[in-house]
Amino acid sequence: MVLMNAAVAVENLSKALLFSLNPAYLVELHAKQFDALLHLTGRSEKAAKLKAPRTIGAKEALARVRQIMEVKTPKDPLDQLIEIRDGALHTGYFDQKSTRKLLTIALRYADEIYDGLESLQACGDDRWGDHSDMVDLLVEESLTDVQHEVNRKVAAARQRLHVWLDAVPEAEQTAVAEARQLTLSHLAGHPLGKNNEGLEIAGELMHCPVCNYPGALCLGVVQQEYEFPDTIGPMDMIEEVASLVDVYIEPKTLTCRVCDVALAGMDELRVAGIPDRLEIEENIRRFFFARPVGGLNELRLDLDLF
Repeated sequence: MVLMNAAVAVENLSKALLFSLNPAYLVELHAKQFDALLHLTGRSEKAAKLKAPRTIGAKEALARVRQIMEVKTPKDPLDQLIEIRDGALHTGYFDQKSTRKLLTIALRYADEIYDGLESLQACGDDRWGDHSDMVDLLVEESLTDVQHEVNRKVAAARQRLHVWLDAVPEAEQTAVAEARQLTLSHLAGHPLGKNNEGLEIAGELMHCPVCNYPGALCLGVVQQEYEFPDTIGPMDMIEEVASLVDVYIEPKTLTCRVCDVALAGMDELRVAGIPDRLEIEENIRRFFFARPVGGLNELRLDLDLF
């Protein structure tokens, strides 16, 4: 029940933050929810009677929080928690170590949301009560483990780099490095298809944060940024009034064939200095701008590459 309760807490905290900013942020964006919007914004006398106003689901709540504020907690394990809550993932699959890891992710996210709520004077300082020391310890251990894992990967990659630099004459090293990276170059600069959730994957080349050679490949999920009008009427369809304004990559993995480093997950990439948002080449941008806005509701689904 630990992970089930953690998932419920994550959902409720997300909705609490959205509600504290504006109750309307909990309403699903389609015309039939106007009565729910009236109830949530204090205009119940103008609305049809409802047993209870319907609000957005857990995944959408998390997605809207990420759009409103910067969230550093990795998204994929949070999505796993929601799948556990929805019954899509069986909790018996997770051993004690995995359970502890997912619980810590929930605690990290909760701390970020509490900080957002406290900035609005919505809750007190004693957020964890008698468990404060334990929560701090779990979060600190989690972040330290990520740092140690990245340090281990970097040390191993630098050792491999040292070995081949010793084996290749200095005058040939640049050409050899380019040849090794060539296997990655054809994966950059164009859409690579969709993951299991139907979201586009794309890659960009960059300097490796370990060996500094160009041509390392960062793969990620293509995110689309939309602009909405100041007011949306009750009969407006969100797909019709939204305008696509930008396309970028949310990095998931980084691979370099020169030093053979492989980083995975937002935490590892962040420790290595990879930004959470990666600008993409113009030809990918044109590909997505050329498509209709129809798939707007796909934007905030599970982005797990694996």
